[in-house]
Amino acid sequence: MTVARLFTTALLLAPSSFAYQHYTRRDIVEGKVETLSEEDQPYILAPKNLGAGDLASIVRRDNGDRVDPEGMLIGMPPKITELFQEYLEKTGLMDIAHDLLYKDPVKVGEDKVYNLEDGSKWSARTSNNWVRDGDMTWIDPANEYTYELILNIWRAGGFDSVLDTLGEKFGADGLWLDGTSFIIVSNFEGYNIHHDSPGAGSKGFNILFPIVIPENGSSRLLVAERKGVKTAQEAVPINFKRDVGVLVGGDTLHGTGNCDYRENKEFRLAIAVYLIDINEENVEEFASDDTAYYPPMGSYDFLLSQAGRHWGGNSSLANDFGRGALGVEDEHDDCAEWIQADKVMCDNNSEARSICLYSCNVFLDDEVYYENLAEMLGWPTEEDES
Repeated sequence: MTVARLFTTALLLAPSSFAYQHYTRRDIVEGKVETLSEEDQPYILAPKNLGAGDLASIVRRDNGDRVDPEGMLIGMPPKITELFQEYLEKTGLMDIAHDLLYKDPVKVGEDKVYNLEDGSKWSARTSNNWVRDGDMTWIDPANEYTYELILNIWRAGGFDSVLDTLGEKFGADGLWLDGTSFIIVSNFEGYNIHHDSPGAGSKGFNILFPIVIPENGSSRLLVAERKGVKTAQEAVPINFKRDVGVLVGGDTLHGTGNCDYRENKEFRLAIAVYLIDINEENVEEFASDDTAYYPPMGSYDFLLSQAGRHWGGNSSLANDFGRGALGVEDEHDDCAEWIQADKVMCDNNSEARSICLYSCNVFLDDEVYYENLAEMLGWPTEEDES
């Protein structure tokens, strides 16, 4: 069985029942929920158990204050962690992650591109605009085929329960799972407190949760109050815990906690999953993001074609009908000729990639897209129905 077909059993799952628990600041401070020990979470009061899709406000241990109105802890379905770890190891991405940190690091401003045996394509890049000393690196899907392939893991892991919680809690019109990033780091010492989408509020979310937590050293995410902080020491550290995500809204200040795993050549691997309530009013803001290799900046039509795809109405990951038609075309007649002359042009030249969306296979031709989607989702063919 190919990796592309590995997770199609999820299609038999029905969307969850729109029921979740939200542990508020008052619930936590007044002891209405059992919390982790100070040893497990020195800086916050966190529920000991969070079911899939359950929420908990992030509450400071020292004074009982809520840190941020949209920053929360959220329970992740355990199957998701298992399936992503399996995928990373099966495809060799776990080995690539280790090499990126210890053998062949990506340079500032560089994109490394990897074509894997399962047909997926991945990019690796590091930050070029944060004050920091370390090797934090992002590994992201590099084209539409890979993005769709990874959606199968979210389906199989039962991520619909999380989408139901967020859509209901924040009154979304619709949600789309915008992207999946593997964030790896072996050492970090610096300051990168930031917000992902200033002004987006509850129209854009990011959930960060761990897949690999090193045995030695701290593994923390920092979350700060809206008033802002000038040093990382002023932020509130949250220890990463298996199957618990940290939910941050577009305006939630957050960053990486200092760490150093190099003595034993370990590294931390966390997933950042981005969720957007996209519409005509905010598409320009989200399309201007330049932090990801894919999709290219300015992909307005692509983003709008995904509106409400994974939550809202009858939409869900389990009942996914794909994006709307795009009619992907190159913007220049010579794209195919350019690629023939320069085989790595699409990988190394972001401007060429944006001009040659069809020839560079950034987005799939609509017919190919729906054929691939049908295969990934296990849709019945005409032969099956006859």
